Amino acid sequence: MSKTYLPCLGITYRMVVLLINYKYMGFQFVEPTEEQKQLMQTFRDSFAILQSEILDKVESSRGLSLAMTKLEEASFWLNKAITKND
Repeated sequence: MSKTYLPCLGITYRMVVLLINYKYMGFQFVEPTEEQKQLMQTFRDSFAILQSEILDKVESSRGLSLAMTKLEEASFWLNKAITKND
């Protein structure tokens, strides 16, 4: 069990550390370089082609909706990886 930092609010030391880490590492905007922007656009175009192919060949279903969501999620994570904003 972790120590309580602010007992009246139930906030632990671990929660405070996580909040500080998110503030300084996780949620900051990182301006991509021109090279990174070009790479991101290349992959964005590839994702768009894949999405178009899938939508043309797969019947509408819950599985298709989930696949499209995951494809979009993969695109977002790839952008984050390119900018090394971990």
